[in-house]
Amino acid sequence: MNSTDLERKRRTAGFWLGLPLMTVFLVGGIVGIVQGGNGIWLERELQSRGLTSDGEVINVVSKRTGSSGGESARHWKVTTYRFSADGTEFESTIEVSAQQSYERGVPLPRKGERILVHYLPEEPARNWPLIYREGWWNWFKFGFGLLLAGFSAFVLVGMILVRLRDARRAERTDRHAR
Repeated sequence: MNSTDLERKRRTAGFWLGLPLMTVFLVGGIVGIVQGGNGIWLERELQSRGLTSDGEVINVVSKRTGSSGGESARHWKVTTYRFSADGTEFESTIEVSAQQSYERGVPLPRKGERILVHYLPEEPARNWPLIYREGWWNWFKFGFGLLLAGFSAFVLVGMILVRLRDARRAERTDRHAR
């Protein structure tokens, strides 16, 4: 086996290892774009035409991840709340991060607490407690997803073009060798 064959095998192995990795990054970026974009859209819709209703926290469940690999433990509250719109009661659930709550100076929700809920009049199931709105986090998810997807797509296209170029070169080399 000569050095050209070894180089070809090395590139082929790199391609087949890199392809799934870049595909995962691309999909992750697209998920970030969709989630962030949906959050941005919902927030804008709620601000422009949303209605507000009084709601009540009906259940709070604490969740925690263990600390590992130098990362500290994460703590959040899965909060279920109820509100009424046009005489119909709605129930929704959100996760409230203890870190985010601390950074904003907003207390963590407690059972029985009264909250203001923002909702879309034609679709009250699309709602958000006003005090826990995400704001910048949606923009971060959208922007990071855009960067990740763009970078991954660029690398994937480059990998495929290099692979095609190498295949053409190998074909020409094989033809000349005969």
